[in-house]
Amino acid sequence: MKSINSKFSGTGNMKGILAFMLAAVFSPAAVSDIGSINLIMKANLVSNACTITPGTMNQTVDLGTWAVKQFQETPRGVPAKQFFIELIDCGHLASGVKVKFSGTVDPVNNTLFKLDTGSTATNLGISVLDRNKDVIKPNTETIVYPLRPDATNISLAFYAQYVATANSVGAGTANSQATFTLEYL
Repeated sequence: MKSINSKFSGTGNMKGILAFMLAAVFSPAAVSDIGSINLIMKANLVSNACTITPGTMNQTVDLGTWAVKQFQETPRGVPAKQFFIELIDCGHLASGVKVKFSGTVDPVNNTLFKLDTGSTATNLGISVLDRNKDVIKPNTETIVYPLRPDATNISLAFYAQYVATANSVGAGTANSQATFTLEYL
């Protein structure tokens, strides 16, 4: 899934504009023809600043096999597994990108993605981390990853890890899904 970000910016003082409009309406000169104002807005819309590599589109991140006792020893979770979103053919139109991972939030810990209904493990969630290993809450944007217009390949680094949501973790399969959206800046 790809996003297009368009920003409009302007300068001015809203109080000044409001005062001018009120003065124009309530002044005697307002009765006469004040003329017309033409406002022209222009924008360039681009479909994508970068192309996402095919291997990135539907990737599976294998978080490994872990003993249940490891979650008792390290409540934060087991070691994180690095994965990448690979971008190519980035033009000069964007200087950065934010990523949003969307999915079902764990009901016990809102910083985790909930395990799928087909999962048999219990009291676990999956955490996604940014390049600095800071937690990315589900359905929120990441920090800005800079894009270099001269680069042919850009790798956005992330991490994922299992995290216990209770003192007792039950063994079984533990899978979750997240969809990422890119917002070019």
